[in-house]
Amino acid sequence: MAELDPRTRRSDRRMKVALLVTSLATIATLVVAALQENRFADWYRLRSRYALLLNEMATDDAGKQAAAGFRVEIQQNYLPRLDVADRCITCHAGLEDPRMADQPRPFAAHPGRHVEFHPPEKFGCTVCHQGQGRATETDDAHGRVAHWERPMLATEHLRARCSRCHLEPDLHGDAGLMTRADRGSNENALLLSRGRQLFNEQGCMGCHAIDGRGGRRGPDLSDVGDSVIHDFDFSTIGSNAPRNVEGWLSRHFLDPASVSPGSVMPATVSEAEARALTAYMMSLGRSGPAEYSWAPAGRGPATSRADGATLYQGFCSACHGDNGLGGRVDAINTPTLNLPSALAVAGDDFYRFIIEKGRSGTGMPRWGAGHGNLARDEIDRIVAHLRSWEPTGPDPGVADSSAGNAGNGEMIYEARCMGCHGWDGEGGIGNAIGSSGLLALVDDTFLARTIVSGRPGTAMPSHRDLEAAQLNDLLAFLRDWQQSPSRLPLPRAAPGDQTRGRVLYEKLCADCHGSQGQGSPRGSQLNNVSLLRNASDALLAATIETGRAGTAMQPLAEIMSAVGSNNDTPDRDIADLVAWIRQWEQPESWRIHRPMVDDSAKAVTAGKASWLRYCAPCHGEKGKGKRGGDAEYAPAINNPEFLQAADDGFLLATIARGRAGTPMPAFGEGAGAGVWLKPGEILDLVSFIRSWQQP
Repeated sequence: MAELDPRTRRSDRRMKVALLVTSLATIATLVVAALQENRFADWYRLRSRYALLLNEMATDDAGKQAAAGFRVEIQQNYLPRLDVADRCITCHAGLEDPRMADQPRPFAAHPGRHVEFHPPEKFGCTVCHQGQGRATETDDAHGRVAHWERPMLATEHLRARCSRCHLEPDLHGDAGLMTRADRGSNENALLLSRGRQLFNEQGCMGCHAIDGRGGRRGPDLSDVGDSVIHDFDFSTIGSNAPRNVEGWLSRHFLDPASVSPGSVMPATVSEAEARALTAYMMSLGRSGPAEYSWAPAGRGPATSRADGATLYQGFCSACHGDNGLGGRVDAINTPTLNLPSALAVAGDDFYRFIIEKGRSGTGMPRWGAGHGNLARDEIDRIVAHLRSWEPTGPDPGVADSSAGNAGNGEMIYEARCMGCHGWDGEGGIGNAIGSSGLLALVDDTFLARTIVSGRPGTAMPSHRDLEAAQLNDLLAFLRDWQQSPSRLPLPRAAPGDQTRGRVLYEKLCADCHGSQGQGSPRGSQLNNVSLLRNASDALLAATIETGRAGTAMQPLAEIMSAVGSNNDTPDRDIADLVAWIRQWEQPESWRIHRPMVDDSAKAVTAGKASWLRYCAPCHGEKGKGKRGGDAEYAPAINNPEFLQAADDGFLLATIARGRAGTPMPAFGEGAGAGVWLKPGEILDLVSFIRSWQQP
């Protein structure tokens, strides 16, 4: 073999030296990396210290056995159903050892009973605490590094993830699961509970939905706790604010309009409230797998049995106010709900329908199925709460016309009743209350109940604001119209046959009173729960038998003759009719309307003239209302949901009585306004309003 020349040998030597140096550097790098990854790594250092701690505490056989079996190596809980591989127990090795209760972190036992209820081998750690479970360096594991989107939750938000597996009502309160798991009170649990309470008290559900329930004006908050910083715009919160989800939420609660330009959300009043609400927001997010959920079978958010006051507070108070006197959202012009003059006129079905269907063109959203998702029984509870704002009123059971002053009663009648019942009680919008025959058949209690409670579904409002003495005075005045002595009907012994009564009703009564007792312009509404609860069978029977003078209601014998029927068994016929009418005495349904006005072109034309003269200045020529401050606000009457919700009685009574506490005057005769409309004119006016309603 030829010998290499000196130049080549020098080059070869340099290459070998370079290769050796590179190899040694590589080996050194690998050794250093191995040492850093193992002997000098956070996990190794901490776990080695824990091994020494175990040896120090090995004072009995069990302790010595635990120390001997401990290994300084990485530990991991792999939970595929949660998509979690947690190595947290590598450093937090004492979290299940009660001997470590007083040790510093990360060696301390987990406080409370949480690991008793949530063993790490089933739940892991990051499912509750967040962080980067696979990491073994402290900062990495806690997620305090760039680009890791779910850093470990701050101390005050450590209860934020509980609602992923537990129903909220089970978590909160002195006997709630959080308190039990904490072995008593815990400020973090209290902060979360306070945030939830504030969210409900401030009516946030009026604009925001959670799990399908709530308003749609603001963002859906169902998964806001799962958000990451990239989901928010930090350009408006200032350079000093923390760049994390909690920081953005807190600043937004303190100054919504600045953080989210254009927002009409009211600001919280303090840093403490913002902290609490932020804690609650962090608790909202997607639920885990079904096998990790803890809830009794059949339970869920939709089964809530909250009372009407709680439901109103959560869903309605932001716009309408805690007591129905005006809300906290200045940009939304809402009517005052706690208004006696409105509550006296509007039946429960009016409020039910408006809550369920909303009112298009206004800030009132739809709360029924597929929208706010309030169940009908929940809407009923809210309506019952609205009713609680009405005065109780005097007790009809102790009303006594003989104790009243007819002169005082006349003044009350002229101010409250004459516009509907006429100057001499001859009737108009309302019944002929001055009928001597009617007054002879009814006792003071029946009259008093009708006056105090009204008759929902008709134009008869409630008068719960009357005092007991005023009620007696009004009864005394009505009794002055009674020319014949009282002949209160006696109960009838034999009950009627509903089946036969239905046949008789359809033949004799349905033409005027409607096939379902809903009434018509020719006959009163019979399927009215208030009427049937106040009227005894004997009163119904006597009215059928004797008719009602001054009205189209004829005595039974005359009706029978008119239709060519045999009247050999009048007592039985009457009992059967009463039995059929009585079957309508059920709990108030949703929206049974009585048509009370004439829909003819003549009535509509006459009503239009009155509308343009008296109503258009406020409500607009086409009834679309007026916006502005309270003094310049008039609701839209030509609104599809309003016209569906408001029965004719509501419209008639509102026009005749006005609405005290608002600019709406009373147009009924004797009501004190500058303009009086006769009952026929008011009926025509409602006919015109009804012409806006689509079939």
